[in-house]
Amino acid sequence: MVAACSKEPPPPPAPASPSTIVLGETPTVEVRGCRSRQGPKCVVRAGRKGTATLNLWIDADASATLQATADGQPLELQTRPVDGGQHVVLRPPSDTAVVQLGGIDPQWPEPFALPLQWTSAPPILGEAKALGKAEGYDREIQVLTDALPTLEPEARLAVLQRLRRLHDNTGAVDEGTKTAERAAALARTLGADRDLADIASAIAYRAILDKSLHRAQQWIERLEQLTETVSEARSWAPYYRGLLLSATGDLHTAVAQIAEAERRADRLGMFSHQATTLEQHAVLLGELGRTEEAMAVVQRGMRLADSTRLRCHMRRGLLGNLGWAQLRMVQMGHTADVPWETFERSLQASEHECPDPTQAVNQRVNLAIAALVEGDFEHAHDRYQQLRADGVPQWLEPWVAEIGAQVALATGRWEQAPPLLARTPPSGELGLDWSVAVRRGALLTRLGLDEAAIEAYAAAEGLLDEASASGGTGVGAENFLWDRSASAWGLVQRLVARGQRTEALCRARMARRRALRRMDRAARIAGLPAAERTRWEQVSFGLLETRAELQAQAREDWTLSETQQINRRARRSERHLEATAAFEEATRTLLLEPPPPSCEQLPPVPSGERVLLILSHQNQSLAFVGDDAGRVEVAQLPSSPGPTRWTPETLETFSEALHGATRIRIMADGRDRDPTLAKVRVGDRTLLDVAPLVHALDLPPRPAAAVDSRRAIVVADPSQNLPAARNEARAVEQTLVSAGWQVGRHDGEGATRANVLESLKSAALLHYAGHGAHRGAGGWDAALLLHGGELGVIDLLAVSRVPPAVILAGCDTGSHSAGAWAGGVNLGRAFVLAGAQEVLAASGTLDDQLALRVGEGIAEQLAQQPKADLAAALRAVQLELRVDAPSSSWATLHVLVP
Repeated sequence: MVAACSKEPPPPPAPASPSTIVLGETPTVEVRGCRSRQGPKCVVRAGRKGTATLNLWIDADASATLQATADGQPLELQTRPVDGGQHVVLRPPSDTAVVQLGGIDPQWPEPFALPLQWTSAPPILGEAKALGKAEGYDREIQVLTDALPTLEPEARLAVLQRLRRLHDNTGAVDEGTKTAERAAALARTLGADRDLADIASAIAYRAILDKSLHRAQQWIERLEQLTETVSEARSWAPYYRGLLLSATGDLHTAVAQIAEAERRADRLGMFSHQATTLEQHAVLLGELGRTEEAMAVVQRGMRLADSTRLRCHMRRGLLGNLGWAQLRMVQMGHTADVPWETFERSLQASEHECPDPTQAVNQRVNLAIAALVEGDFEHAHDRYQQLRADGVPQWLEPWVAEIGAQVALATGRWEQAPPLLARTPPSGELGLDWSVAVRRGALLTRLGLDEAAIEAYAAAEGLLDEASASGGTGVGAENFLWDRSASAWGLVQRLVARGQRTEALCRARMARRRALRRMDRAARIAGLPAAERTRWEQVSFGLLETRAELQAQAREDWTLSETQQINRRARRSERHLEATAAFEEATRTLLLEPPPPSCEQLPPVPSGERVLLILSHQNQSLAFVGDDAGRVEVAQLPSSPGPTRWTPETLETFSEALHGATRIRIMADGRDRDPTLAKVRVGDRTLLDVAPLVHALDLPPRPAAAVDSRRAIVVADPSQNLPAARNEARAVEQTLVSAGWQVGRHDGEGATRANVLESLKSAALLHYAGHGAHRGAGGWDAALLLHGGELGVIDLLAVSRVPPAVILAGCDTGSHSAGAWAGGVNLGRAFVLAGAQEVLAASGTLDDQLALRVGEGIAEQLAQQPKADLAAALRAVQLELRVDAPSSSWATLHVLVP
C-alpha cells in the first residue's frame, strides 16, 4: 500500500460554476425587480425618481464589456464582478417599453431583451401611510382595513401585503398571520408569483420561530416551487430550508443551504437578505466549531457593513449579530479578539444614525457580556449598573439578571445581584438556563457545598443532553452564553474532589460522546436515503413542536393555583414522555440513537483494556485511566499546548494502572489528540510498549453484517500515477492468499467507483493503496480517489455496509481539521461510522517507502492472525519501524475504532 504523497494527487473536481461568455454565445441572465411576470413582460413600478430598479446577474466574465439601452437609447449601467459573472444595475425611466442588454467585447449574437409593463401603487397606500405617519400605525391599519372591500384584486393584494407588515411591526402576530394567509390565497389566484414567494417566506419564518415546523415545511416547499419564476426565491428558499434543517440537527446540510442562499443573494444585489444570510451562516459555522470558515464569513459581513449597500437599520443589526458570532468564537478559544468595536459601532447606529432604543439596550447587554468573557469584571459591573439605571425591556431582563449574578460571583458584590441561589424558573432559552445552572454550581462550589454543586452542574449537563437528543442545540436565541464545556468540567472536578472517580470518568465520557454526537448525527443524517431523511424530519418536528408548546404552557403556570400547577405539570410530563418515546423509536430505527441518559448505558470497557481519556476546559485538562473493573486514576495535565502536555510525570502516575493492558483505548480530541502519542514515555518505556493503541470515538457503530471472514479486496493506483502501488498490492495479495484469504483486486482502470462499492458488500478487509484527500469544510469533502471518480465521506455513510477491517495508509486518511469541533470528519471516522470495527489511517503525509513497509508488514501480521486485529498488527510494525526508521513518520499511523 503505497501512500499517495510523493506526487500531488489530482485536483478535486471543480465546483459547478457558471460558464463565462465566449464569442458566439448569448449568456444566461437572471432578473430581480419584476413585481410579477406577465408572459415575457416584467411588471415594474416607478419609484420616486421616475425610474424602476432592475438587478441582473449575467454569466459574463468580469472583463466582458456590456452595453444597455432603453427603447434603443443608451442606458447607464453599474456593474460589479460576482460569483463568476457580473451583477448589473439598470434604472430605466418610466416610459420605457423594452430594455436591452448586450455585449460589446465579446459581442453577443443576440442582445437580451426585457419588455416592461408599468404599474402604479394604489392611491390608498399613500393616503394611509400619510395618516399613519401623523397619527400612528393603528390609524393606517384602520384606513387600509376599511378600504379592502372596495378595491380591485391587484390593489387588494398590495394593501394586504402592507397590512401584514404593519401587524408584524405592532406585534399583532396572529393578525399578521391571518392577513398573510389571505394575501397568499389572492396572490395564487392572480398568478402573482413574486408576491406569493414574499408571503411564503414570511409565513415560513414565523412558523420556524414558533416551532411550528410542519407548517414551515409546507410553506418552504411552496417557496421552492417558485424558484423557476421568481429569482429572489432562489435565495429565500435555501435560507429558510437551512433554518429548518438546523432545528432538526442536520447542521451540515443547513450550512450548505445557507451558503447557497448567501451566494444567490450576492448575485442579484439582495443586500439586506445577504446580511441576514451572513449572520446565520457565521452562527451555524460557529456552532459546528468550523471557526476558520466562520471568521471568513464574519469578514465578508464586515465588508458588507462597511459598504454603502445597506440601510442603517440593516447595518446596525448585521454588526450586532456578527459581533455575537465573534464573541462565541472567543468563548470557544478560537480567537482572542473580543469584538468591542463591532458592538460599539452597532450601539452608535442604534443611538444616533438610526435610533432604536430597544436595539441600543441590546448592544449594551452585548458589551456587558463581552466584558465578562474578557474577564474584566469591573467593566462588566459598570455596564450592569448603567443597564439597571436606564431600565431594560422585559425580554432582556433575565440576561441582565444573569450578568449581575456573574459579576457578583466574581467580585463579591452580593448585594447588587438577585438572590444567587434562588431556583429561577426555566426561561425557555437554553443558553440562559444552562448559564444559570453553571453559575449556581460555581457558587455552591465556592461555599463548599459539593453535593449541591454536583446537582447544579448535572442539571446543566441534562439541558445539553436534552437538546442533543432532539437534534442539536439550535441557533439564534439558543446559542450558549458561556463555553459549553464548563458544566462538564465543573461536574467532573467536583466528583474527583469527592473521590468519585468512576462517576467522574463516566461523566467525562458522556460529555465527550455528546460533543462527538453532533458530528456523528450530522454524518448519519447526510447519508440517509431520501425517504428516511423525510421520516427523520417528521419525528424531529414532532418532538420540537411538542417541547415548544409545553415550554409555553410552563411560562403561564404562575397564573394558576398550586393544585392546578401540579395537574398541568403531570399532563405535560406525560405528553413529553410520549413525544420522546416516539422520537427515540424512530431514531433507533434510523440508527440515530440519542446519547445515553446514564452511565449504565455507556459501552463497558472491554476485558483487559484500559481507557485513556482527556477532558479539557479552556486552558485546563484532566487525564483519566480506567479499567474493566471500574478502577480509575486521574492526573492534571500541564496547561501548555501540544505534546509537551504529556510530561513523564503525568503518565508515570498511570504506570501501574496501565500495567497488563491488552489494549489502550484513547479518547482525546482537539489539541489533546497528539498524533504521536505512541512515542509518549511511561517511565522507562513508551505507551506503544505497553499495549496496542486505538483511538475510540466511543459512539455506537452500525450493526455489522455477516461476511466471509477471510475475503479481502485490494484497490491499487486508481489514478494511474503511482506505479509502485501495484507492486505493493501484488505483494499484499500473495501474502494473504498464502494464508488462506480470498483476494479480489481492482487496479488502475478497474478501480472504479462501481467496482469498489460492489466489493464492499462482501469483503472482510479493504486495503486501499492510492490517493487520499482531506479537504472541504471540516473534512466533509474528504475522499478516496478512484478511477474516473471518488468515494467520499457522504458516499461511505450511505452504503449498506463496509468491511469490518479497513486499511487506509494513504496521506491524510485520518487527518483532523484544526478549525473544526472535535477535529471534524475524515475518511477513517467515516468508515467507523459506516460500520467498520477497525480502520488504519494516517494523520498527514507518508512517503512511499514507509507506506510500502507498513503495507507489507501489516499483511504479514494479518496472515498470522486467526482473526484480523489491525491494532496488534500496526503495533508490531511500528515497533520494528521505531528501530529501523526512527526519523520517519511511523507514529502518525493509528487505528480508529467505534
